[in-house]
Amino acid sequence: MQMGLDVGTAGTAMWVSEDHGETWMPPYSPAGLYMESRVWSLTSQPAWGSQVFAGTDGDGPPGSTGRLLRSDDYGETWTKLQREFGEVRAMILRPLEGKED
Repeated sequence: MQMGLDVGTAGTAMWVSEDHGETWMPPYSPAGLYMESRVWSLTSQPAWGSQVFAGTDGDGPPGSTGRLLRSDDYGETWTKLQREFGEVRAMILRPLEGKED
């Protein structure tokens, strides 16, 4: 399985590389994760296919809250999840015992 490399940045959102870091490009994102976003955390689970989660700080007007976003297509498009947080600096995916998808 070939793996891509995604990096969250402070102020230029997420960048992706498909050649082990030789070249980088921002994913096209018409909504959700804007290029000015400060992405403090990214996580994915290869077993879940193309799903990626991103945690940001409040990248809107002063006083805005951090966001948790989900992409179902490797970061091409993003959906804001309902719950808002302070700065989302870390995430972990964990198995839920006895639960199946």
